[in-house]
Amino acid sequence: MRSAFTLIELLVVILIMALVIGVVAPQGSKMFTSLERSTDHMKALHQISQEKALAFIKLEEKRILLLDQNYSVSIKGVLTKDE
Repeated sequence: MRSAFTLIELLVVILIMALVIGVVAPQGSKMFTSLERSTDHMKALHQISQEKALAFIKLEEKRILLLDQNYSVSIKGVLTKDE
């Protein structure tokens, strides 16, 4: 009865692991990119809601720049996109 792996068996296992990592790594990169984009979007939405509430409380218009877009917040807290 054998008690150890042969060199060929170890090389086959290493080859299989390398192939699996080669397939999974690009998907992980896409996942992190998508997560970063989603986080930026959520931060922008949070900032918009804060600015709307502040404009309503202080009764003043505000102009904000988010994600390379200009927005205006009216006294009533209405958000409009500036062209």
